[in-house]
Amino acid sequence: MPLSVHQSQPRAPRTVVVGLMLLVLASLLLIPARGVAAGPESRIMSGRVVSPDGDPIEGQPVCVELFADTTCLAVTDDQGRYEIKVDKFYPAPTIGFPVLPVWPIVSIGRDWDDNPWRTARLETVEGPEVVTVLDRRETVAGEVRTEAGNGLGGVQVCAAAARPDGGAARGETPTDAICRTTDDDGSYKVPVSAPADVFVWDRRFLPADAGATQRSSEPADVKPGQRSQLLVKPLHRTRAVTIRGDVGKAGVRVCVSVADRRSAKVCSKPSTPQYRVRIRPWVLDPDRASSIRLKVGIGARQREPVQVSLDPGRAVELNWGALTVAMPGQPTYAFCVSSSQALPPTTFGIDTSPWEDYCEVFKGFPASFPKTEQSYFFRGEHRVKVAFERNYQAIWVGDNGMWSDAKEITIGPGRHRTVVIG
Repeated sequence: MPLSVHQSQPRAPRTVVVGLMLLVLASLLLIPARGVAAGPESRIMSGRVVSPDGDPIEGQPVCVELFADTTCLAVTDDQGRYEIKVDKFYPAPTIGFPVLPVWPIVSIGRDWDDNPWRTARLETVEGPEVVTVLDRRETVAGEVRTEAGNGLGGVQVCAAAARPDGGAARGETPTDAICRTTDDDGSYKVPVSAPADVFVWDRRFLPADAGATQRSSEPADVKPGQRSQLLVKPLHRTRAVTIRGDVGKAGVRVCVSVADRRSAKVCSKPSTPQYRVRIRPWVLDPDRASSIRLKVGIGARQREPVQVSLDPGRAVELNWGALTVAMPGQPTYAFCVSSSQALPPTTFGIDTSPWEDYCEVFKGFPASFPKTEQSYFFRGEHRVKVAFERNYQAIWVGDNGMWSDAKEITIGPGRHRTVVIG
């Protein structure tokens, strides 16, 4: 029988293959990165937003949604009109797949803004005015009851895409959440535009199935129009705990928060270096309350934090010392506060990790430049030396700029020292 013959195709020279690969990589580098508009590839989109009755809706945000990012470009005027410029975006390139430009979605309204209108999402179009009719939001509804079945009035119920795990204390309104207060019989209605976590966010109550971790199985992904009953157990305020002391410098607040976040953050008045904060946490049984875990720190962000546990009715004294670094003259790109007895690095470069390891406080490029004056706080007693950058060299505050002869500054509880650099 005849033999079948397979004729192989000639191979492309290796240099040609490498050249083609380089050409592909070069073309990918020429593609705009994600978030950069492709030159003239933009559209002017205008529209009018009205209710089902045809009445204009004023004040609705008009936003563009791209991947997980949302940017609001305008709000509707008193006639319900808007006009925005929408740019085409390119996704990040992926080798082996073509990169095509995409138009973002335009949204009228935001899901977690507290307003009566449902969010609408549109394709980006250019041309005649787009008329968008917004329907009213449906609600998630239900009751807040005790384990015995009694309705509770005046309780804050919130709906959000996800339950907050920090930030707002119970009783405050969490970010990106819509909250309502229950009627006298415990009923609530929260207007939503999307499925939501529904939860009690009130410092006086805890979910009935929550244990020591404060977590619960309150309903998640409740859809608009559905009902959800929330069971809670009441909390009670303990006897007050008191934190007092001295921060060494006037104009500084000391803020105290409870670890479980049921109580709001409480801050001292900044008029004098001495402070006193009194707080009454919420607990299940005030007669059997155990130690209250507290976080105490400087300012609203609670810098230099201290974790303490106090029994109800008890007090504790916490003191800090303050060091103010002033820079009234020629600015410097970096400075260091260190108590180390080891020899320091000698120069400042792009790699600042040796200084970050060496210094208790380090501020420098490329992350951040120091302000003209900045104060830092220390617990306990510290003996420190201070260096600053000049022409990439470390100049130590003292007689001759050398580390060995640098001025040693003692910072102790309740004391305030100032050092001038530059």
